[in-house]
Amino acid sequence: FDRDWKKIEAFVGSKTVIQ
Repeated sequence: FDRDWKKIEAFVGSKTVIQ
């Protein structure tokens, strides 16, 4: 779960940065 969450967090974070 921790690893998946980190991946999701990174994905969401990069999406926010792009926005």
